[in-house]
Amino acid sequence: PPTEQLDLDASLQINTAGSLSTSGTVGLNPVTADLLIDVTTLPLTPFQPYIGQAANVELRNGSANLKGRVQYQTGEEPSIRFHGDASVAKLATVDAQLNKDLVNWDNLQINAIDLALPTEHVTIGEVIATKPYADIIISADRNVNIRTILTKSDQPRSNPATESIPKKKS
Repeated sequence: PPTEQLDLDASLQINTAGSLSTSGTVGLNPVTADLLIDVTTLPLTPFQPYIGQAANVELRNGSANLKGRVQYQTGEEPSIRFHGDASVAKLATVDAQLNKDLVNWDNLQINAIDLALPTEHVTIGEVIATKPYADIIISADRNVNIRTILTKSDQPRSNPATESIPKKKS
């Protein structure tokens, strides 16, 4: 089997708006990779069927961006490392049972990510949220709607908006 490193330079269009490009080196024996990756405007709505299986959430809009360096090595324990930045733009989610906005933002930027697996090491330089919105409801029984939304069940759940803790009058 070949033991030399191979140069890789590839790009592709994702749907009509997104793109992925990568360049760097890969090895076959042993399996290694040292790649620069640039994902731009990856549409998130095609992932809704998978999200819907795990949570009572509808993903109505959003796109992801990722730019950085990925390194992979085999050995006794394979390892992967990522250095870079990520963002999600124009995120719009809805509580699927109440049909109400859940978590939305114009942009969520995560800068200076340093992730290493399997050592489970992660550091983040900064997180910048532009126009964040979250509809968090605490019901009379002290359940938080996020918990019930993320617990996928075939059972209909009660409407936390009608059971929320009464507000004090000023």
